[in-house]
This record gives sequence, structure tokens and C-alpha cells, in this order.
Amino acid sequence: MSGSNSDRFKSAITSIVERIVGTRILDCTAFPARVVVQRDDGTLDVDPDDPRLPGMTSLPIRGLPGVTVRVRPDARVLVTFENGDPRLPIATLFALDGLEELRIEAKVAVKLSAPSVVLADGGAGVARIGDAVQVLTTTGPAYGTIVSGRTAVTA
Repeated sequence: MSGSNSDRFKSAITSIVERIVGTRILDCTAFPARVVVQRDDGTLDVDPDDPRLPGMTSLPIRGLPGVTVRVRPDARVLVTFENGDPRLPIATLFALDGLEELRIEAKVAVKLSAPSVVLADGGAGVARIGDAVQVLTTTGPAYGTIVSGRTAVTA
């Protein structure tokens, strides 16, 4: 096909698809947005970057089960639509610098595969089964190892 025939063909196909699908294709897109406020119930009011979308209020956050977040105003988030339904907007995937708190609550084991676990900003230390630890006692420091299934440290 020559350039102009190819352009006309592409234009015709685009027109047909737009008539059939309309703007529904947008409902399957993830839209960047700015958090305006996080409400007391955990939902968000957001201002999408895309001018085709209005500001949205009370969006539920969808993420991993048992994980909740508190975010700052101006945090960055992605807005998608549950089942592609524009009446069901949800917030997902936050930028790290907008997080104030990340909480994990589990009724099953939480497994970390890492050579060490560090709690930032001077938080309490974390010890794993088999780790050597120092415990301060009334008679001075004691050294031992964390033992499986026990609340005691063995020397």
C-alpha cells in the first residue's frame, strides 16, 4: 500500500475500533495521580495527572492482603478501575517517598529471605533463630543464640 492508502486504511480501522470500544480502553489503564488527602478510613482523595479524569474521592487502596499504608499528601499513586469499570476506581502502587507507614498484619508466617534485617532510624533490633545475641541482665551482659520455639536465649 502506498503511504496515503496506508494512512486511510489505518484511519478507517481506528475509527471502527473507537466506535466499538469508545473510551472503554482507558478504563484498563493505570493513571498516575497525586494524593490530596488520606481519610481516617484509609481511603484516598486523588487528583489524576490526566486531564480527562476528574478528581476522585474515597478511593479504596488495593494491594497485598494484610498490608496497609498511610501516605502523605502529594504522594504519588496509580489509579486503575476494578474490572475495567469506571465507576470502581481503586488506588494501587505508591511511590516510596510518599509512604508514612507500611503495616503488615499476618495470620500466616511472614518469611524474609535476607542475610540481615535492619529496622531504620534506631528502631529495636531484630534477631532470628540461630542468631548470636547479647542480652543485658541484672548481673551484666549475657551472650547466646536465639533458639527455635522458645522465648529464652541459650548461652
